[in-house]
Order: sequence, then structure tokens, then C-alpha cells
Amino acid sequence: MEKLFLSVGLIRKPVDESMRWLTLWNESQNHWEFVVASRLEKESFRESITREVAWRLELTRDRDFLVSNMAQLNIEVVEVLPAVSSGEPVHLALAFYNVDIYRKQSMKIVDSLQNVRWLTSREVCNGASESGELIDPQVVEWINRWEIVLPWQSGD
Repeated sequence: MEKLFLSVGLIRKPVDESMRWLTLWNESQNHWEFVVASRLEKESFRESITREVAWRLELTRDRDFLVSNMAQLNIEVVEVLPAVSSGEPVHLALAFYNVDIYRKQSMKIVDSLQNVRWLTSREVCNGASESGELIDPQVVEWINRWEIVLPWQSGD
């Protein structure tokens, strides 16, 4: 059985009394997605999401953002993933990490990217933006299954 090691970055931005979550547009899948990293050999889950956040958002690891020391959730499951073409069950090890961008200049870099959108907790839990664009259904399913993001965190 194939085993996948994935880290999911929950990049947060407080807005007024609510929370927004960073997503990136995936042109080939035609949906918004969270930063998800496959763990490389001899790399921790945390190191993998740190690498991927820096690369995808054009940020510097040690200066622009902070990945939480511990995962919000570590879980192992066996399930069939639509993205895996074989249709066979996959042993999946998942880790969800909170990520905070902590410099104004870093936030300006992120906000200047063309493929970025900050979504509310309600949008994430509903699996679509207010304008009807889909959010990665697999990650949304995990977020809702394990209540990682709650719709009331929006404050809207």
C-alpha cells in the first residue's frame, strides 16, 4: 500500500474580529487550494511545510513567517484519494500547521501575488468562495471531518 506524508499549511490573517485563511489559485484544477507539501526523505512534516510556504509565497523562511512548533493535528488514515489515479486505498499521514506571516513587508509581498485570496472560515467550511469558486475538495473534507477550521471563526 502506498504511503503519503503530507503537511497542510493553515496560513492565518486576523481581520477585525475574524480570521482569514490564505489560498492559492490552482489553474489546472480550477480551484483555490491551501499550501500542501509532500514530505521529502529525512524531512520533518514541519520542515516540509516551511519549505513549501517559502517557495509558493516567495518569502524567506527565517524572517517572514512562522510555522507553529507543533501541528494542530497529526493523523494517519487509510482512504482512497481521488488524486491518486490507481483508485487503491492509500496510507496517509497528515499534519496541519498554523502559519503566521509576521512582517508588514512580508504581508505586502503575499498580497501582491496574483494567485492569492484570503477566504473566511465560512467559505473554507462551505468549500467555495462567496463568488462560487471551489476550494480544494479533499482538503475541505479533511478540515470539516476533523473540525480544524470552524465556520463561526469568521465573525461574519
